[in-house]
Amino acid sequence: MDILALKPGSEITISAMANGERIDFKSRVVEPYGETILIEEITNDNNEAISFVSDNVYLEMSSINSKNLPVIWKNVVVQHVRMGKNFYHRVIAGEDGKLYNRRNAFRLPIDKGAVIQIGTNTGTLDVLMHDVSTNGFSFITEKEVENIDGQQIHIMCTYNDFRMDIQGILARKQELAPNRFLYGVRVDKINPKLDKFIMDRQRIKASHVKKPLTAAADEKYEKLANMKAAVDKQSN
Repeated sequence: MDILALKPGSEITISAMANGERIDFKSRVVEPYGETILIEEITNDNNEAISFVSDNVYLEMSSINSKNLPVIWKNVVVQHVRMGKNFYHRVIAGEDGKLYNRRNAFRLPIDKGAVIQIGTNTGTLDVLMHDVSTNGFSFITEKEVENIDGQQIHIMCTYNDFRMDIQGILARKQELAPNRFLYGVRVDKINPKLDKFIMDRQRIKASHVKKPLTAAADEKYEKLANMKAAVDKQSN
């Protein structure tokens, strides 16, 4: 996705990363500027502009597109600029943003009782549903299930008042311990309701993880300064 395709008012996130730490800063697109974009100035609580200039802090920018999918621009440059009487941050991207495949990145832990049916015209079996993503799920049994390879698996489970009713083809089997087996099932057709449910849970989890990083702007400003200092010290 071309950075110039971002419309004015679009929310973006600048992520600064170094030494295993990550700090996120929210802003909005103001307008294009040549082959770059201007975003609302990112400041601390004292209204001082945050500097992202450092040779050793890696920067990414992300935004959610019209299909509610995340797009990431890697290794961007963020400069503080003045245009007339106004101040902005300018984002320079060396390449187009890439669609981030959340389906392979997030698996929602379930670990609740469920019922499966193997094939058609068969009875049901009580299992533990381990996790689920929009392209598959896994479950655990207390004994090995025979004649299951390549079979269609139908699972039913309720999690947080959401009823999952999913079908797929067995893709893998793993023995976790004596009399304890993990089975992975591939789902080829995306279920829109399940997809939305997983995305919502992912957002909730992400907001909890990022909560310490979205505290006072001064705290994030100090964290970024400390991050730069630590990396610069290692480089010397």
